[in-house]
Amino acid sequence: MALFPTFRFSSSALKETIQWLKYYFDSNFEVTQKSVPPICPSVFISKGEFKGRVWKTLMRTAPPGHTVSYGELAMACGSAGASRAVGTAMATNPLLLVVPCHRVVRANRSIGAFSGGNGIKKWLLTHEGVQFQGDMVKD
Repeated sequence: MALFPTFRFSSSALKETIQWLKYYFDSNFEVTQKSVPPICPSVFISKGEFKGRVWKTLMRTAPPGHTVSYGELAMACGSAGASRAVGTAMATNPLLLVVPCHRVVRANRSIGAFSGGNGIKKWLLTHEGVQFQGDMVKD
């Protein structure tokens, strides 16, 4: 019995995913903004309509080098006042780089939390060109 019997990935899909990660870490953000690694699309459907909408909206509205607050993201999703639900969607995101939850910060522009650790969140944001003053995102 296969470990993941419902998932069948070709070696080309894995190679494309590795290439996507290489583009990201080489700071070739133009490419990563235009595509999603081929092993990822089903996650947007499998986690529920609201979470999928939040994740897709985040990918569209917060490109590398930019941040958005939980409340701003909730409004962009058409669910003003749902900032806590947006936080839950970020906390349950299984694709930390593809769905860039590290770009979501608190309303006061403090870094907030990140399931990968706040040090990694700050590193990712800095890698993407976000500037900080202490632990606060500099607008």
